[in-house]
Amino acid sequence: MPNMNETKKALLKSFIGSNIVALGAGTPYIYSYYAPRLLERCNIPISKSSSISFSLNIGSSLLAIFAGMVIDYNPAISCLIGGIMTFIAYGILHICHEKALSNPYIICFALVLVGFGSISGFFAGVKVCTANFPRNRGTATACPISLYALSGMIFSTICAKRFGDDMLGVFRFLQITCTVMILVGTFTLKIVAVSLEDEEPKDNLNEDVERDNYNFNNIYAGGVPLESSISVDQITEGERIKTNYTNEHSRSKSDMIYNNKHSLVEMSNDMFEDSRINVTTFISNHEEDSNNNIISQRNSLTVEHRGTDLQSETSNTTPFRGNTPLEEHEEEEPTSVRNISTNLLLNLQNNKVVQTIIDPKYLVYYAILAIQMGIGQMYIYSVGFLVQVQVNTPPISDYNLDTAKLQAFQISMFAIFSFCGRLTSGPVSDILVRKFKCQRLWNIFLASFLVLLASHFITYSYKVDEYESRKNDSIPSIKNISICTTAFGYAFGIIFGTFPSIIADTFGTDSFSTIWSICTTGGVFTVKFFTSILAHDLSSNSNRDETVCKLGTTCYQHTFNTIFDICLVGITLTGMMIFGSYWENQKKISNQSPDGTETIQLQLEQCHADAIL
Repeated sequence: MPNMNETKKALLKSFIGSNIVALGAGTPYIYSYYAPRLLERCNIPISKSSSISFSLNIGSSLLAIFAGMVIDYNPAISCLIGGIMTFIAYGILHICHEKALSNPYIICFALVLVGFGSISGFFAGVKVCTANFPRNRGTATACPISLYALSGMIFSTICAKRFGDDMLGVFRFLQITCTVMILVGTFTLKIVAVSLEDEEPKDNLNEDVERDNYNFNNIYAGGVPLESSISVDQITEGERIKTNYTNEHSRSKSDMIYNNKHSLVEMSNDMFEDSRINVTTFISNHEEDSNNNIISQRNSLTVEHRGTDLQSETSNTTPFRGNTPLEEHEEEEPTSVRNISTNLLLNLQNNKVVQTIIDPKYLVYYAILAIQMGIGQMYIYSVGFLVQVQVNTPPISDYNLDTAKLQAFQISMFAIFSFCGRLTSGPVSDILVRKFKCQRLWNIFLASFLVLLASHFITYSYKVDEYESRKNDSIPSIKNISICTTAFGYAFGIIFGTFPSIIADTFGTDSFSTIWSICTTGGVFTVKFFTSILAHDLSSNSNRDETVCKLGTTCYQHTFNTIFDICLVGITLTGMMIFGSYWENQKKISNQSPDGTETIQLQLEQCHADAIL
């Protein structure tokens, strides 16, 4: 067993490494910082800008499936790949800007590599935190997730103050710094073995059943019942042998009971394996103590029968063996069926990803995340256009506001509140589960409600007289956008700060990265859908000789009304999942708990009686 101090050091090392990797991997969010000057330098028309920005989503969402497969194999290798991809990507962008290459496909390829390298490192850090801290999964994953969101603001601030308009210096800085930070994960990210006691139960019912299973297995592992009046020290070697043998019989009987109890299948399998060990222990102990007359006399009446049981046990492991007597075949039939079922379950477990993605619960999670992810990414990509519309709409156009400054402010606000949402959602979800026995989905419900409110209030139209006698920093429409930006950002942070823990709690951490990366692919289609609606609305509400819509909230009112309606669908799905899970747990408690208690009591009585004999 590894030293506890070494385990803690390994956990701390992996946690710090995950945060460094996440901070270095968040550079896709600074695309809006260098994109305008890069496209201008390379003489790429503005009509191509949507396709170029979409390349980031291809790398970070569609290709995330392949990144997830690598992460499930080895997170450190994924960080190595991510570091190499990031180095190549920013190197290409550096060359494009230096040589003024007017080929949009080269830039698109570089941005695909930026997205893929980013997600390879980021998902690796999240996977390690999810697997290494099962009892505080939400809190552990909140740190790298929040740093990933904050990375864009940190790097854009550093680049603005350090390099200014020197874009070659910016690309060189990102190429070296981000690559090194992601490569840190190659030496620090490691899945540390966590004991059974540290695992977090999925719900209260499972917690009770697992506790009963644990105690029950301890009873049989020791060879005597918990309530037995005989102390362990008082049991002689012969009695230990006999107890092991009798436990094998009691367990073989209990196996048939547990075969019909779906919730206790794992316990019966554990007991079946233990019984095989106990029979083997009996043989070795019997050979070693064959010269002991007392022990031989005590066990002489049971040696022959135990030998028969051993033969039956061996035949059970090869159920298709020929020349089997009818009696043995009848005894081995239940075990043979159980072995076939076990093999079938193992085969299904090997295809866990396939079984997960066709699970109805997973499909609902996929739809909920796709809706919220599409709304959040559409807003962060388009908030600059909303500011541009308001700045050019009378009477605000008379103020001569700095559009670029206001756009940068909105992006920073979104990043900060997204960081806060990701940072707080993890601990809050852990408190909901551990203290109040609630579901993490309540976080998603709250975030969806915030999006619903923000999408409604952002379309509010102010009267002209409300703009009179106001300073630039308190213009109602601009202030309204800022408030809605904080709501959208905080909700987006909550979504991504909570959903990884929900997926891990529901489907386990075995193939977490692959399952989670597939889950995020839905955002590729929804963000394209929402941005297309917004682009159509802006162009349809603009005059032919104008490139900017000047009708205020009318320019994007239809877009956010559509978002409002679709968000209602997301809230409905979330509510259905919350109450569906609650109803399912209540049904399990009412139907399975009494049977499980009665079965365990039966086993205790049987073991106690055999021990007395």
